[in-house]
Amino acid sequence: MPTSWLIDSNVLVYAFFHRTEEASSEDPQKCLRLDSRQVMTLAAQNAFSGVVAQQNLLEFLAIVTSPKRVASPVDLREALTASQAYLSFCTLVTPKPSTYLTFEALTRERRVARERLFDLYLAATAMDNDVSQICTWNTKHFRRLAGLWSATPSQVLKFLDKEQARTSTTSKTKT
Repeated sequence: MPTSWLIDSNVLVYAFFHRTEEASSEDPQKCLRLDSRQVMTLAAQNAFSGVVAQQNLLEFLAIVTSPKRVASPVDLREALTASQAYLSFCTLVTPKPSTYLTFEALTRERRVARERLFDLYLAATAMDNDVSQICTWNTKHFRRLAGLWSATPSQVLKFLDKEQARTSTTSKTKT
C-alpha cells in the first residue's frame, strides 16, 4: 500500500502556479514550484497516496483568486477546476465530530500563536483521519506534534526515491 501524505495548501498553490517554461528561469521560488508540481505529479501517478483536507482546498481557493496574495490571480471557476483536478487523484478528508476535541488537546500540549490555530486544526483533521505525514513548505508549523511528521516537498521526493529504490532492490532479490 502506498504511503499517505496530506498535501498542505502551500504545496497546492505552488504546484498550480508552476509553468513548464520556467524550468530554466532564475526565479528564487522556482524550486518551490517545481518540487510542488513533482509531488502532485507523483500523487497523480499513484507513487504515493495523496490526501487533501477540505480546509486546504478552501485556503487554496482563497489564495489563488486573491490579488492581495498572488501576482496573477485566477477567477473562481478556474480555481474550482484545479481543485477538482486535485480531487481526481487525492483523497478528500474532512473534520470528524471528534476533530475539535483533538484540536483542543493539541492546544493544551503546546503554546501556540493565534495565527497557528488553523495549522493545529489541520493537524487534528489529519490525525483523526489516520494520516500521520504532512507535505508542506512550512514544516516548523507542525514540529513537535506527537504522531505527526512533516516534510517539505523536496524531502518527500527524496523519501519516495529511497522507498522506490528499496522496493526495487527487494523485488530483484526475490526473483
